Amino acid sequence: MKLGGGERTTSWRSEKTNARTVSSRNAEEDDAQQQQQPLGAGLDALQSAAAVEKRSEILILEGIPMMVQERSPPIDEVIKAGVIPRFVEFLGRQDHPQLQISRSQRGSVGLGECCWRLAKLQEPCLSCGALIPLLSQLNENSKLSMLRNATWTLSNFCRGKPPTPFEEVKPALPVLRQLIYLNDEEVLTDACWALSYLSDGPNDKIQAVIQAGVCPRLVELLSHPSPTVLIPALRTVGNIVTGDDSQTQAVVGAGLVLPLVHLLQNAEFDIKKEAAWAISNATSGGSHEQIQYLVNQGCIKPICDLLICPDPRIVTVCLEGLENILKISEADKEMGLNGGVNLYAQIIEESDGLDKIENLQSHDNNEIYEKAVKILERYGLKKKMKSRF
Repeated sequence: MKLGGGERTTSWRSEKTNARTVSSRNAEEDDAQQQQQPLGAGLDALQSAAAVEKRSEILILEGIPMMVQERSPPIDEVIKAGVIPRFVEFLGRQDHPQLQISRSQRGSVGLGECCWRLAKLQEPCLSCGALIPLLSQLNENSKLSMLRNATWTLSNFCRGKPPTPFEEVKPALPVLRQLIYLNDEEVLTDACWALSYLSDGPNDKIQAVIQAGVCPRLVELLSHPSPTVLIPALRTVGNIVTGDDSQTQAVVGAGLVLPLVHLLQNAEFDIKKEAAWAISNATSGGSHEQIQYLVNQGCIKPICDLLICPDPRIVTVCLEGLENILKISEADKEMGLNGGVNLYAQIIEESDGLDKIENLQSHDNNEIYEKAVKILERYGLKKKMKSRF
């Protein structure tokens, strides 16, 4: 439109110049030319306004994301300036099809950047109705670049401390279920992170995630070759197994245990850590039968192997998992089952776990020391008690 307006103005100005040099023009033609002068001025004004609008868009789409990266970003100023509604507007613009994709992508990135850098901006973005137009960009007709940008932004909407109010982002669950069936690594990564944020919390959140139908695909993704996909997928299933028995069964029944134990045995250390968290969570919230199934699939040995890792958080998590496992076998023992023997204590000893737990009595971390002593004393595993000093 800007080009068309320019052509009209040039044409009119040429005619005006010719009229002034031709003496045979009559008064009627001069009057007609005078009537056109406001039109030319109007076009100039419209072009100037369009230029201002364009500069405004550039400022919003490019300037604001750069601004929020500052060490002390002007959060209140960004909100008061009314920038967030403009980002939302760009996501839903339908008036210029040629510009819609560009504006939507840049609007998506701008919102995502603001929410990633500044958790305080998540609520204003969602309050302005950003979620629905963002979700509308995540469809089968969207270009891959749009899918990546919009999924990343959606993930940022779902994260935050304190967490984003669940009801405000719950409508994203059906879309996230579709996204995790795509084969693009970036989309999968951000979609899985979004699910990990949404599943982190009380059982009603976990139930909503389960009801979205994501569990079978999450279990499939535990065989994905990329750690960037594996870690958030593991984080999500690890959150789900903190729920009640039926919620834990949703992923156990989908085939969780075998790939989880495989990762705990064979994956890189960062993946093993996530798998250890997931198994420890499962032993904490799982039923007697579910924990037995974990043990029967061989989880004890790789848990014991991680007791010598340098990360005290993971050592603590593994001790907690072993204690939960020992607890159910001790209950069987006290009921007179298994010949009055704690079978899982035997498996731990056969897995070199006893020596490792004994050595942890000398650990610098007080929590680890106390957990190790408690396990050795409570379940009769001690060969010898070591002085910590």
